[in-house]
Amino acid sequence: YVEDIWSPFEFAPGFDPHGVSCTTPVKQSLALLAELSPGTSLAWLQGQRTRLEGQIGKPLSLVAVVSAAFHDLGLNPQQANMLYLILRLPGAAVHAMEQEQLGWKAFPAYGKGIHLSDDPNQDATS
Repeated sequence: YVEDIWSPFEFAPGFDPHGVSCTTPVKQSLALLAELSPGTSLAWLQGQRTRLEGQIGKPLSLVAVVSAAFHDLGLNPQQANMLYLILRLPGAAVHAMEQEQLGWKAFPAYGKGIHLSDDPNQDATS
């Protein structure tokens, strides 16, 4: 048995699950990058944005714009994933520092699935 550490998708990737409409930074980034891009993915995304948002029922997120930009730059999936992670690392580091007091079991993707049989912090009387 192999336990999957990721929760099931709760929303369509590339769309803002909490958004009501596409934000100005997303629209501006998409427009500028579509104009500068050597590829066609960003231009296609810009042309289809409202149609896609209508089908999904949620606004486009910056993740979709970044994904299209990586595709236009010719990055393979592994390269795009690694670059995205590297670019997100400063934010993740700050988030980790902010959440440190909650402990590792509060991590949303996996903490509930880990149970220690010899937890050194566990009170011996409990």
